[in-house]
Amino acid sequence: MEVFTHIAQGFDVSALKSKCNVKGCAEKPEKELVLKEFDVFRDKKKPIGSLFLCTKHFGEKAEGILSGINSACPPGKAVTMRVLELGYITF
Repeated sequence: MEVFTHIAQGFDVSALKSKCNVKGCAEKPEKELVLKEFDVFRDKKKPIGSLFLCTKHFGEKAEGILSGINSACPPGKAVTMRVLELGYITF
């Protein structure tokens, strides 16, 4: 549960895909970070959730998100991250 409290402290996940999940940002998200918990002992992955970030916050926070969440994980577990482009078409 420490992983979820770490995410809740730094991000506003109530907006989901409609805006950037960083608290105080109202920009449209362009990147989706898919987070999965990896159990080293059982060799299994379990989905945790997704964070949606604008380009500015992705550049600033992408590296720190994973290291901060992994420091909150219990021993034998780690969080992996996959980055997806949302690709909104605006014309």
